[in-house]
Amino acid sequence: MIEVYRRMATKVRTEGEAPLRTGHVNLARTFFRNVRHRKFWITTLSLFLKYYLIDRVHSNEDRYWKRIFRETRKTLWWWLPLEALDRLLTRISGVRWMAWNIVMWGENPVPGTTSDAE
Repeated sequence: MIEVYRRMATKVRTEGEAPLRTGHVNLARTFFRNVRHRKFWITTLSLFLKYYLIDRVHSNEDRYWKRIFRETRKTLWWWLPLEALDRLLTRISGVRWMAWNIVMWGENPVPGTTSDAE
């Protein structure tokens, strides 16, 4: 589903954009200390189906991931159970890499790396 979305949403993302993989996290570890990451949104990716098929909002007109934050708890009745399920699924090592989003963070650059010189 995410690949269909990525092909359709050509005006709301950069052309060179690509999914992050394990290697990207490992690469960050060579430049920053204590690199950590969190993955989220597996079943909640169904927001794509709702916004496109039901609400008729094309992915080039609005970023779906931002749209969800403008919703209210009342209008998210369909999404909240999926969010709870995702919290469980992302605890499973092999499953969490199926998530749509990842956030990475780290501490000060490793001394002597390119990032340390900037």
